[in-house]
Amino acid sequence: MRFLINASTLKIGGAMQVANSFFHYLPKYSEHDFLIVASKEVASELNKNDLPKNIELIIYNQNPSYLGALFGINKYLSHVEKSFKPNAVFTVFGASYWKPKAKHLMGFARPSIVYIDSPFFVELSLKDKLKLKIKNFFLISDFRYNTKCIVTENQDVSNRLQTIFKHKTIHTVTNFYNQVFENESIWDKSIKLDIKNKDSFKIITISANYPHKNLKIIKEVIPILISKYVNFKFTFFITQPEEIFGKDFCNKYNDYLVCLGKVTINQCPNLYKQSDAMFLPTLLECFSASYPEAMLMNNVIMTSNINFAKGICDNAAQYFDPLNPNDIAEKIYQVATNPELKNQLTKNGLERLKSFDNSSDRADKYIKILENISNT
Repeated sequence: MRFLINASTLKIGGAMQVANSFFHYLPKYSEHDFLIVASKEVASELNKNDLPKNIELIIYNQNPSYLGALFGINKYLSHVEKSFKPNAVFTVFGASYWKPKAKHLMGFARPSIVYIDSPFFVELSLKDKLKLKIKNFFLISDFRYNTKCIVTENQDVSNRLQTIFKHKTIHTVTNFYNQVFENESIWDKSIKLDIKNKDSFKIITISANYPHKNLKIIKEVIPILISKYVNFKFTFFITQPEEIFGKDFCNKYNDYLVCLGKVTINQCPNLYKQSDAMFLPTLLECFSASYPEAMLMNNVIMTSNINFAKGICDNAAQYFDPLNPNDIAEKIYQVATNPELKNQLTKNGLERLKSFDNSSDRADKYIKILENISNT
């Protein structure tokens, strides 16, 4: 069979990791031919010269299009489809802003559509709420009109989505850590988490700076930890530039906050290995690969006390109110100063990890779905 894999809209974040992992396993499906249409950001993680004969790569950066969401028109992608003649198309994560003629599977990772009860919306201004409502209208239209088959990363998301799209087929294939984590020989260990105090509790956050990630709360947490727990030594390591916190703040608290800037997937495992805990104060999510990554690397997970996080992590995390910096500071201190709690949470994490589809299983399930929809 022939499958067109559309990753032309992916530019940053965990969606790129999922695409990268899936592409890694494509060579083992030698019975199929694949055409990958990837953004330059996704393509930068692939070596075109190393691809086997059954996999072709085209670089195309597709931008969001309201007309594309409503009417599914993209002349370039339609021309590519016409030339390649696929049995099915897989848009790794929608919106696709395009409706192919072939059977279409679209990945879903748009939590603002299904988790409308999130505290994220409380934080938005009236103007931003209106903008998000308009954006979601077009996103929902895209999923409604441009595909008949959807795959999510979380069963709870699938259940909620089924109430919105009652007549669509919705599959669940969970997220996982990237296969890079299993091969230390290809880790990039160039970044050293060097700090003055070697006993400092090291907290890592590997995340793109989306508003719903709520990273700004760190600016409120650090002064509370310093004033309330005088002898407590800690350092946040964030994969963001200093600009998101402000240079004045970073200079004032440079013993407690290190901005690493953007990192590659090959650099991530060693960052976890050097850390004690993974911190994710997110307000809105379908799934975050940070959870299984931290579980694998024996990092304590400290994250938001919200349904989607609890549904993924269960008893393998220390939960906090993501909008309450005092509660966050208290929970961080509790974990850092309680070895038994830390050990139990990491142990629970390794057990919880067994409930997810691993990277290979995920690829198998994607291919199986594509085969099935091609035959219907």
